[in-house]
Amino acid sequence: MNNAPIAAPAAAPLIVAYGMGVDSTAMLVGMQQRGERPDLIIWADTGDEKAATYAYLPVINAWLAKVGFPQVTVVKNASPKAGYKSLSESLLNLGTLPSPAYGVRHTCTLVWKVAPQLKFLKSWAPAQAAKARGQLMTMCIGFDSGPADSKRANKATNNNAPMDGCANRYPLREWGWDRARCEIEIAAAGLAVAPPRAGRHKYCTRAEPPGGRDVAPAGDGGARPELLVA
Repeated sequence: MNNAPIAAPAAAPLIVAYGMGVDSTAMLVGMQQRGERPDLIIWADTGDEKAATYAYLPVINAWLAKVGFPQVTVVKNASPKAGYKSLSESLLNLGTLPSPAYGVRHTCTLVWKVAPQLKFLKSWAPAQAAKARGQLMTMCIGFDSGPADSKRANKATNNNAPMDGCANRYPLREWGWDRARCEIEIAAAGLAVAPPRAGRHKYCTRAEPPGGRDVAPAGDGGARPELLVA
């Protein structure tokens, strides 16, 4: 008779969809406080992120190393059909603006954020192993419990299916952390507060400062005047 203990099944991977901003950074801090170590922290670079966003990457990676978390995995997607190397290159060649400028869904997010993450997960060994075991991975998303993100989270839950092989989780909402609490917890962890709206690339039209903004990428002659949004 074999009395050897039966090994427990491997846990499904725990993934953080990182945006380099306040909410997703606070999510990492809260997970560390609760002893929840992610297996993957993934961030998609459009090639046109804000300077402050790029500058925060070594800051968060140093903290992640200190607490024993994996480093941020950076993924990037060249346009599969035209071979554009960045969002701005795509906008310039197509003579267009990011889709929210026209009141439609965020196709720039789908192409330049979601698609490269999906591509990475399809070839990531732990994801393949989880799929073979019939497990769903957990994708942690940084929507806080404030009114604006509550609306976004409800909309995402109703309109967007989770990534293939994943079940979405919203830890900040579980903990009742709003934006102010997120900033407090980041500071308490010894981190500089992450850049505001880091999840939005520098040409995003969703938030315009007073007086309008130039959301068009600059070519050799500067921003194209037909692409200016006032």
